[in-house]
Amino acid sequence: MANGNAASAHVRDPGWTPLGAAAAAVALPLLAWPLAGALLPDAVSVPSGRPVVVGEGGGYEATTRFEPGWTELPAESSEGELLVYRRGRVLLQVRVVRPPQGAPEGAHDLWRGFERITRAWDPSARFGEPSETTGDAGAEGLTGLLEVDGASGTAAVFPSPGGGFAVEFATTADRFASVRDVQAAGRVVDSVAFSEEER
Repeated sequence: MANGNAASAHVRDPGWTPLGAAAAAVALPLLAWPLAGALLPDAVSVPSGRPVVVGEGGGYEATTRFEPGWTELPAESSEGELLVYRRGRVLLQVRVVRPPQGAPEGAHDLWRGFERITRAWDPSARFGEPSETTGDAGAEGLTGLLEVDGASGTAAVFPSPGGGFAVEFATTADRFASVRDVQAAGRVVDSVAFSEEER
C-alpha cells in the first residue's frame, strides 16, 4: 500500500463517495464467501470456451473467458454491476465501476478507491502494492495481492479504453483450495478483453 494513503486516510474523497453503496454490495459476498456454497445450491454453470460479457459502457464492452467447472452465483450477483463466480473453494467477483463525472479515472485511482471501500467494510482487508499487468488480449491494468477475513488471493483493475468504465476483479480462496482452481481464476482475469460495441 502506498505511504501517501495513510496520510490521507481521514480526508474525505467526494469523487468516490457515490460508489460506496455499490461497493458495499461487492464487499459483503467477498467477506462472507465461505457461506456462498451453502446458501446457493442452484448455482448456474458458466459456458466455457467463449467470451462472456462482464461489462459495457462508453461504446466498449468487456469480456472474459471461463474454463469448465465455473458456476455463477445469481443471488450474489447484480446485473450490470457485480458478477460472482465459484470454482471449488475459489470465489471470483467481477465488478463494473463507472466513475462519476469529474472523478479520477486512472487505474491507480481506481485501485485506491477499491482498497478504501473494501477496508471501510472490513478493516482486516489488506491490498498489496499494485503492479502493472497486461491481459492476454492486451488490456492494461493493475494487479496485486489481496487478503481478507482469513482468505487470500488477488485483486485487479482494468480501465476501459474509452475511460467510461472499469472492470475490477477480486479472487479469494481459503487454504483448502486447490492450486488448479486458483490458477483457473488467474486465467479468467488474464482473459479480460475490451472491444468496441457493435452498432
